Amino acid sequence: APSRGTALLAIPARRNAALRVGVGLNRLTANFSLVVDQLAGAARVSDREAVLMARYLRAREGLWVGSSSAINAAAATKLARALGPGHTVVTVLCDGGHRHLSKFWSDEYLAGVGLGVEEAFERRMLERACGAADDRGDELGFLEGEAAMAHACHAG
Repeated sequence: APSRGTALLAIPARRNAALRVGVGLNRLTANFSLVVDQLAGAARVSDREAVLMARYLRAREGLWVGSSSAINAAAATKLARALGPGHTVVTVLCDGGHRHLSKFWSDEYLAGVGLGVEEAFERRMLERACGAADDRGDELGFLEGEAAMAHACHAG
């Protein structure tokens, strides 16, 4: 299974998991350790959520993002939902999809690691982006763990 860990959450990550390079490391870097005590919490974003968020951003917003940006967007969305109306959440889209062609944006690679994006999901996102779909529903229903995010952002 693809990596699900992060040093911040003390969850073991699979070593050398390369779908999201640099994410889920089993170490805390020296520069990050300088600010870790200032964090109110951390979000867990699965590989599946990152892949689907990237597809969502491409279809709905015209943004071709990399895995780090997709993770940031998914975490920011979870936080915004946990905080509710009247709050502002800001994130950084720090990488583009052009640097992730061989894995994160490769349908063949993703299918091989069990993260294939259903054609129906992509079609639904494109239809909604073009205004062709009548039933909007919850376009971000693929995000998981919002209850945990609500707890993390209100802790301390």
